[in-house]
Amino acid sequence: MQRVVWLGYLSLVLAVPLGIGLGSTVGHPGDPPHIFTLLAVVAGGLALAGALREVADPAAGRASRVLVSGGLACFIAITTMSEPFLNFDGSSLKGLLPPSSWLVPVAAAGVWFVSQRRWPQVAAAMVFLAAGAALMTFNMHWRDPAGFVSRIRS
Repeated sequence: MQRVVWLGYLSLVLAVPLGIGLGSTVGHPGDPPHIFTLLAVVAGGLALAGALREVADPAAGRASRVLVSGGLACFIAITTMSEPFLNFDGSSLKGLLPPSSWLVPVAAAGVWFVSQRRWPQVAAAMVFLAAGAALMTFNMHWRDPAGFVSRIRS
C-alpha cells in the first residue's frame, strides 16, 4: 500500500513536466473547446465525482474531506473561468509567478488527497496541474494566446 502512495506523489510531480511537454508540442488549437478546455473539464469532473463520492459514502465520514473535495472542484471551475494563464509576461520569473501561483492550491490539495488515499481527487489535481502548465507553456510560445474558455480571435 505504501508503494501506491508514492506513486500518487510521483504522479503529481510528473504532471507539470508532462504539461510542459504538451504545451510545447501542441499546435495552435483555435477557439475553444480544444485540448486545454477538455483537460479542465476532465479535471473538474474528477474533482466533482470525488466530492460526490465523499458525500454519498457514509463510511468516508470525515467532513474535512467533503469540504476539501468540494473546494477543489470549485477552485478548478473558478480558475478555468477566470483564465489566469491567458495574459502574462512569460519572459521573466516575475511574470511567471502570478499564473503559477494559481496552481499551488491544486498541488497542495493533491498532496493532501494522496495522504488520504482519495484517488479521483488526486487524478483531478494531476490533470489540472498538467493543463495549467501546458497552457502557460503554450502561451509562452505563441503570440496569439489560448485560454480555457476565452475566444482567441474576435
